[in-house]
Amino acid sequence: MNSTMTQPKRRHVQPLDINPDRRPETVSPLMVSFDVGGMTCAACQTRIQRALDQEPGVIKASVNLMLKSAEVTYDPVTTTPDMVSQAITRTGYEAAIHPSDQADHDEQAQRDDKQAKEFTSFRNKAIVSGILGLLAMVLSMPLMNGNPAHQQDGI
Repeated sequence: MNSTMTQPKRRHVQPLDINPDRRPETVSPLMVSFDVGGMTCAACQTRIQRALDQEPGVIKASVNLMLKSAEVTYDPVTTTPDMVSQAITRTGYEAAIHPSDQADHDEQAQRDDKQAKEFTSFRNKAIVSGILGLLAMVLSMPLMNGNPAHQQDGI
């Protein structure tokens, strides 16, 4: 009998990576957007950016001054959107989770309304400050004329 035996094919088996420090990668990072209120300058933006970067579970954060928003990529095992929102609030700014189903034109209309209200508020404050400054200057002028140290006798 002529029997030929075939050898089983060997498969390349990679060793199992047993590292206790490494988490299973079954949970993918999530992204959430926030509307940030009260942010008026680059220093505000930097302060919020630093707070988000130091927050546990935040993988990536991007704060936009012009849009007054923040986009945060986070690990859902470690943190939640509410915890990220609290981190922004702790820095002294308002944070609201951005509704994802809202249309872009509605967003722009809301931003325009908010910006118009801010402009009106700043304009009113400037007008009141100008009036009070002018009033203070006018009321102080008679006091300068009545000061005996400034009067000269017959020179």
